[in-house]
Amino acid sequence: RALASGHHLLNEHQALQLLTAYDIPVAETLTARSPDEAAQIAQQLDQAVVLKIMSPDVANKSQIGGIARYLNTPDAVRQAATAMLTQLRSVAPAARFEGFLLQPMVSRDSAYELTIGVRPGSGFGPVIYFGQGGIEADTINDFAYGLPPLNMHLAREVMAQTRIYPRLRYSLLRRANLNALALTLVKVSQMIIDLDELTELDINPLWVTAQGVV
Repeated sequence: RALASGHHLLNEHQALQLLTAYDIPVAETLTARSPDEAAQIAQQLDQAVVLKIMSPDVANKSQIGGIARYLNTPDAVRQAATAMLTQLRSVAPAARFEGFLLQPMVSRDSAYELTIGVRPGSGFGPVIYFGQGGIEADTINDFAYGLPPLNMHLAREVMAQTRIYPRLRYSLLRRANLNALALTLVKVSQMIIDLDELTELDINPLWVTAQGVV
């Protein structure tokens, strides 16, 4: 549908739908078309939420103030959404606005913040990467790369090339479900095989605990 309408970048809601189709766990996500509707949804959720603006023309929402966390009331959500929309129209007047995402805030104090994704390869197709995630992922530069197709063994080999891997494997206090991580890499590998149109993907952050990933 995105390609048919001339879009070459999925918004976050569309991307989450794609991940869900490949059985990659994602956070509960609701969409709103306006600040008022976002406030109504927040009232129904009745808990702290994270709010994100959706635009297929903005790849990094944080650079335009398009993410707000720990919003505890509908009024706070409405004010944040209004400010985001104003900021978007100020810094990127031509950017398309496709609404807002709302997700419940979930405590992940014991989780590792990782990233998995796809980047274009030069001459041999897309490559898969794995490493430390978060807003400073590029600065930390702890990535390892692999070529699809991946199986569980090859996925573990990719993971083992990163500096964070020994912590994921051996920490007794903060256990990580390595099988869930490897399986996520395999699922992303399958996406590349199935979808010729998929050339780039960024899952950041990917949270992992002893229970699994999201």
